[in-house]
Amino acid sequence: MSSQNKLRVIDNFGPRVARVKLDDSIVSMLQSMCTSAEESMTDRLVGFIREEINLYDQIVANKIVHDKLLEYMNEYVYDIDTGIWNEAIHSGSLPTAVEMLSAWYNKQVAGEHNPPHHHNFSADVVCVIFTDIKLDNDESKYYNVAGGEKQRGQLNFTYGENEKNGFGTMKISVEPEVGDMYIFPASLTHYTTPVVGNSERYSIACNYNITNLVKRLQRKLSKGDHGF
Repeated sequence: MSSQNKLRVIDNFGPRVARVKLDDSIVSMLQSMCTSAEESMTDRLVGFIREEINLYDQIVANKIVHDKLLEYMNEYVYDIDTGIWNEAIHSGSLPTAVEMLSAWYNKQVAGEHNPPHHHNFSADVVCVIFTDIKLDNDESKYYNVAGGEKQRGQLNFTYGENEKNGFGTMKISVEPEVGDMYIFPASLTHYTTPVVGNSERYSIACNYNITNLVKRLQRKLSKGDHGF
């Protein structure tokens, strides 16, 4: 078969998950926020995690951290997936396409986890950042889930339903490292498996919305009004 007749995948179906490694200085500042924050959000969140603490004010007050996270969130919606706001976002007339709505950290210890959930009713785009990970490596403390997978606090993304004969991918599973920042649409279902033994892991979740300016502009452009 000639190269010009070779089959090629034209695109991936489903929401796109992006990953970036944050600079150590940003990770350090975020972790310092975690160890000093006090306002509990446990009663407002779905996780089976005792320590879930508000970080919104701390992140907004730190311009270096806030602007760096905003830079990556904008990069996602400009270059990875614009959703339904493509024309407005690429109009070239907007200082930012997203704004932070809320942020909190989870301190996950043995047996604690986040069940399958999404942020569809509270955000447009989400990021999860891992700032400190200490996993217990004692093999005797691991227990298996379906498929014999060790529980090391994996971050899992699921989409769609199981296909006949296993075609397609409905689950992505990653084992986060310190400094990892994952960005994905708020509608994407995700969850974490428990950590075990003497493990301790800090993760930060941030909800972002597409700005009202983008949404208003998109409505105008969709009606054929290109005046600003």
